[in-house]
Amino acid sequence: MMAQVLPSKFQSEEIITKFALHKEKKQSSKCLVYTLACFVTLFGVCLCFASVVLRVREPKIEIKSAKMMHVGYSITSSSSPSYASFNVTMIFSMMIINPNYGHFSYHNSSVKFLYGVVSVGERGIVGSRVKGRDIQEFNVMVNARSSNNINYSGVTKLRSYAELSGCVQVLKIVNKRKNIVMACIMTLNFTSHSIQHLQC
Repeated sequence: MMAQVLPSKFQSEEIITKFALHKEKKQSSKCLVYTLACFVTLFGVCLCFASVVLRVREPKIEIKSAKMMHVGYSITSSSSPSYASFNVTMIFSMMIINPNYGHFSYHNSSVKFLYGVVSVGERGIVGSRVKGRDIQEFNVMVNARSSNNINYSGVTKLRSYAELSGCVQVLKIVNKRKNIVMACIMTLNFTSHSIQHLQC
């Protein structure tokens, strides 16, 4: 029967050293994987934050409702087609929609009303600031009047136009200029004293 050969002290230390190095290498590899995973996660969070919070979208200006308060008109020609002049007071409920996480500041501007290419009325819009993810509503009263060149058939079509120039600021990081435009058409019905077919 052969005698069992026990490892020497030197061999035992060598085995322990190799085991320790293997364990250290394995732990170092795991640490590298965890570091890469954390980096990828952090990069994904930053990318998501930038695409959602820091992304600047276009604010909007819209007419919510409109009504005629005072209507005055006179027919100046009985021939066909008839011609008339009018003097109308209108109230428009308007709103500025800010879809961004930062506020939108805009300068003084105006809303204009046109019959064809002729301006028949204009009203100023006072500059202000709309908070992030908010809607600002305000009323605009406009007096529109024409001379004796309106083709009168009981109704008259008008166009409205407004342009706001401002800036969107997000977390004092992003500062981007924005110009928003509103263009609408509407029909003034002098018989029913109402504004119809408002489209923007």
